Amino acid sequence: MTAKLLKAHSAKDRQQAGAILKQGGLVAVPTETVYGLAADARNDIALASIFEAKGRPVDHPLILHIANSTELEKWARDVPHIAQSLVEAFWPGALTLVLKKAEGVSDILTGGLDTVAIRMPNQPALLDILRTHELIVAAPSANPYEKLSPTQAHHVMNGMGELIDAVVDGGACEQGIESTILDISDYPRTSPRVLRPGPISASQIEAVLDQTVLQPDNHNEKVSGNKKVHYRPKATLVLCETEQLDALIRNGVAGVFLYHSEIIETALNDSQLHGDQIALRLPADHQGYAQSWYSTLHEVDCLMPDTVYTECVPNNTEWSGIANRIARAAIELNAYDQNKSASDSDTEECLS
Repeated sequence: MTAKLLKAHSAKDRQQAGAILKQGGLVAVPTETVYGLAADARNDIALASIFEAKGRPVDHPLILHIANSTELEKWARDVPHIAQSLVEAFWPGALTLVLKKAEGVSDILTGGLDTVAIRMPNQPALLDILRTHELIVAAPSANPYEKLSPTQAHHVMNGMGELIDAVVDGGACEQGIESTILDISDYPRTSPRVLRPGPISASQIEAVLDQTVLQPDNHNEKVSGNKKVHYRPKATLVLCETEQLDALIRNGVAGVFLYHSEIIETALNDSQLHGDQIALRLPADHQGYAQSWYSTLHEVDCLMPDTVYTECVPNNTEWSGIANRIARAAIELNAYDQNKSASDSDTEECLS
């Protein structure tokens, strides 16, 4: 069965999407971050079907999407006072709050944890569906587990079109990467912690709370996106310093090259690309880059290259969400070269 393709601008189609969700179906919905695979959060059978469709481990918690901030107290307990400041500053928007879960919240939703992740998305069609049908939905990204997140409806159709009931086409996602996840479940005993960087930076949160926000490079908390390998395209993605990418292009190395800097633009102007080299430029600002990242990788997947080389992004809080997605999807050039050399040696031994 192929998923129905519904239009976000059509009231009739939004009504149909809501009806499917109320009946326990799976509907891919647009959000401002990426497309989410929505199911009724009050229906355990529907929740379980998310894990089955995605191939997602059942201990990997889902994120609740609500249409009114008043729902927060119904799904969470012992909500700290700073939650109100965060809600006023960033909701609706790309900030997910991790809180202690209320009594009766499904273990399927939370992966068996005592916490629940909640956000209010900033996407008019989705909010209309939720409010019209009085729905609360769980909605991880609408892609097979560990694969590229979808930022357009056709990405969902290509990846999951035979596994779900419907896709609501709301056009390209505004933000382009998944929400920031902030843990305030143990506040004030522990400081707020960014468990997954995203469109809202730690410095923006600090400005609202007027206190330090922790952002560990690595942690073992079970939250969406916290797998060492994640968000990967089909080709091998290799992370390069700008100078390394420049050298690869000038030396005629085959592959697709993703870049954003003027240095690489100059390299391309100075040297003729070979027939087995393709260069794609992404925006140089962090918001434009984030919006383009997954969409560009989906485009590259269609080219079916063996290797994609991507330029490092700036090392600051504004770019931390993008850097996180690249780091989980890519292998660094030096490690790639070592692996390739070892593989070539193994091949030579087999042929000798």
